[in-house]
Parts: sequence; C-alpha cells; structure tokens
Amino acid sequence: MNLNLGTRIAVVTGGSSGIGLATVKALLDEGAEVVSCGRNADRLAKSEAFLAADGSSTERLTTCVCDVTDASSVAAMARMVETRFGRADILVNNAGQGRFGTFASTSDEAWLAELQFKFFSVIYPTRAFVPLCAKVMQPLSSS
Repeated sequence: MNLNLGTRIAVVTGGSSGIGLATVKALLDEGAEVVSCGRNADRLAKSEAFLAADGSSTERLTTCVCDVTDASSVAAMARMVETRFGRADILVNNAGQGRFGTFASTSDEAWLAELQFKFFSVIYPTRAFVPLCAKVMQPLSSS
C-alpha cells in the first residue's frame, strides 16, 4: 500500500499493543510521523523495541505516557504534539481495556467504569486534537 503519508503527523491512542501497535507500525511503514501513547511507559518502550526489531523506522516515532480518560493528561499530550509538530493530521482513537467476568457477576460500578472509559477515551483525545487537525486541512496526495 502506498498512502504517501510522508508529511503527515499521526496520533495513536493505545499504541503499545494489539491493534494500536499494528496501526502504529502501518503508519510508520507508510512514512508518517507517529505519536503513540499508552498508560504504561514500560509497554511503550517494549513496543518501540519491537518496531525497531521488525524494521520499522522508529526515528519517526514519539512515545508518550498518557491516560486518555484524564483530560489533563490528554491536554498535556496535545500541547506536546503542537509544540513539536505544530499540528496533527490523523487521530486514531484506539485505546481500550478488558474487563473479565460474567454479565451477571459484573457490578454496576464495574459497568459504569467501563462505560466511562469507553466514552471519555474517545471524547478527550478528539476534543484535544480536532483543533490541531483543523490547522492544516489538506487532502492526501493521490500520487
């Protein structure tokens, strides 16, 4: 695939494992500058080592510890991206978490925590990054 992302700045939440890590790899392989965030610095470091060993260009990778359910943490990440790059072109809201147990044994508090995570893990990054994405609204090149 050739998406010509060499001038694009991408932010991926939950980028240290699973689908997020695969997305980070794909974006790097397509030439984008990528900011990958996660809650755990060790997992982010391991994901960066994995990408380097797999042949991805980690010179264009920035990792950032960020809790996407904390508005101030997301705002700090957005300020870092704006300071470093001046904008963001792509936001991938991928952060997730797993809760295990049966439907009947899951408490109301656990269900509420899950719903709050799913809601705010999208709302906070989107609210923080839409202004940065709007700075330069350019279509992708078709070449």
